[in-house]
Amino acid sequence: MEDKRPPRPPHPTPMMQIIHLSKLFRDQLRRASEEAGIPCGYRMILMELSHLEKATQYELAKRTHLTAPTVSVTLQKMEHEGYITRTPDEHDLRQMLVSLTEKGKAAAADNRARADTLEQALLAGLSEEDLRQLTALLTSMEDNLHRTVGMPPVPKNLPAKGKTE
Repeated sequence: MEDKRPPRPPHPTPMMQIIHLSKLFRDQLRRASEEAGIPCGYRMILMELSHLEKATQYELAKRTHLTAPTVSVTLQKMEHEGYITRTPDEHDLRQMLVSLTEKGKAAAADNRARADTLEQALLAGLSEEDLRQLTALLTSMEDNLHRTVGMPPVPKNLPAKGKTE
């Protein structure tokens, strides 16, 4: 069987490798989600809502890096299919808060499980020290880019994977 993958450049830069890994990872998640009957466009919103109890459409657009119209159309479809509900914000009646239904929570958990399985395969063979170093390097790179484009660094107050506060 012939390998149809494009050849690697002779000297890939770190960013070229990061972009390539990211694309491979996203493509595999998309394929797995679609095979499970969850449209690709739902994945990011499901993930964000699984970390938040409720969010506004604007917050979801910011957190997913999707446009407000894209989020609006996606939320309409998700609500119609029973993945989310929208309720008025009791503190600001102009805002609607989006939250996951039980069906949405189950879909988010399935997505998380698929992502975890894929991540384990991606990181297979790396030691705990390798992972600490890799995480530190990637965090430094992210902070450098944020500084370069005039954005504050991403807050580092998220709980560690598998830990709750």
